[in-house]
Amino acid sequence: MKTTHSPFVDAHTDSIRIIPPSVLACILIFEIGLFLCYLKMGLRITLGLGLVMPFIIWTLQNFKNYVLLFFLYLAFIPTSAWGERYAFFHGFAFKPIIYYGFMISLLLYFWIEKIKQPFSNRGLDKRAAPWFWIILVVFATINGFKNGQTTYVAITEMVFLGSYGLLFIFYDWFNRISPVKVWSALIWIGAATAILYLLLFMTEGGPQGIRIVTRQTHVMLAFLPLIISRIFVEHSSFKKICFALMASVIMLAIIISQQRGLWVGTTVSLCIFIGLYVLQPGSKKKKLRILFLALILFSAVLFLLIVTQPATSQLLFKRVLSLLWGFSDPSMQLRISDTQRVLAQWQKNCGSIMIGSGLGAQFESIDPMRTSPYFIDHSWIYLLWKTGFIGLGLFILLFLRTLISGFKAVKYGMNHENRMLAAGILSGLSGLIVVSFTNGCLVFYRFIPIWSLMMSTLLFLNHSQDKHKVAIS
Repeated sequence: MKTTHSPFVDAHTDSIRIIPPSVLACILIFEIGLFLCYLKMGLRITLGLGLVMPFIIWTLQNFKNYVLLFFLYLAFIPTSAWGERYAFFHGFAFKPIIYYGFMISLLLYFWIEKIKQPFSNRGLDKRAAPWFWIILVVFATINGFKNGQTTYVAITEMVFLGSYGLLFIFYDWFNRISPVKVWSALIWIGAATAILYLLLFMTEGGPQGIRIVTRQTHVMLAFLPLIISRIFVEHSSFKKICFALMASVIMLAIIISQQRGLWVGTTVSLCIFIGLYVLQPGSKKKKLRILFLALILFSAVLFLLIVTQPATSQLLFKRVLSLLWGFSDPSMQLRISDTQRVLAQWQKNCGSIMIGSGLGAQFESIDPMRTSPYFIDHSWIYLLWKTGFIGLGLFILLFLRTLISGFKAVKYGMNHENRMLAAGILSGLSGLIVVSFTNGCLVFYRFIPIWSLMMSTLLFLNHSQDKHKVAIS
């Protein structure tokens, strides 16, 4: 049977063919129009627009480049509130409309491919059942509209939660390109994000003891075990040292972020990674020395920070001590209060217990500084509130299946490189799950497409090694 392929994608290279001259002309005309419209808004924005369009044209040559551009945007650009707060980011804040554009483009790519090719990710259908999650998100959105919830908030939440549907696209993509190659191209995003955060820290008052808070630190947590995993795969000593330096920079950025939940999540993530590596058959424990060398290097950098930045060091010490306060910590008490108010709304009528209050639901917080009453700092309570027991159960099932697949991929992977990739991703996801009990990183952060790629990688690696066993049996 003859296999048909997308007219836009080369079947052998996964590269998009040459752009027609008419399309290129339209793009250039649009670029000139943007220059004319925004020339009065400053040289920085003008130059930025001049660089964006050629970069987008470059990404059209390969789907991997497109995903790289999307993830760069997610990881580097802060939310609008933080972008306006910090002068370093002013003018380059996250815009939901651009996020929606990326999502629509990814869906169009998937739709075109599925028209031309048979559905190829049956393993994902049977093992993760993301179809049910997508249906649930749509239903929760309709439920929110029915209950009179805020339309804009409901749509935003629908897009974020629905981003887990990208599992289909990424899983299908891995049928044509190695997950190792994909993550080799993306892995440096974590270190680059850490460097960006350190620049923000140095320019916005961090050395004077001001706490600099952004959501990008969660990307660092997710990528840290991945970067460390490369230390145990690479044969070149130079590359090992480079990855050790990258890991040290990320760990330093996580420490000075002063986000206590992130500290705990990172610790759990690293412990899980070490455990997964040691439990692998035939692993050489002496390679753990490289990890300890990275910790020593990080400790040296932290020591220099303490010596040269006393204000920051004093604030860090207070944040570490606050971990001992437990539920008496003011921040923890505020979160408990918000959780109680949210659960009270969820229990307001019997109908909402199973299906939730719907996307877009809001509550009255006692925190006068809270500007987003539709959001609480607990991913799982958030789901229970908005989607009920049904939504929470499906979400737990999705993650549980992914974690089990990841563990199997680590234990039974086809080769050492695949097993280490699975170990890095599984450790990063585990750390994010820990942090999700202190914020909404799994449900209301723009990085969900990155989490989706991580999950689809574990599902694919496990399914591919199952097929390999069948083939050799």
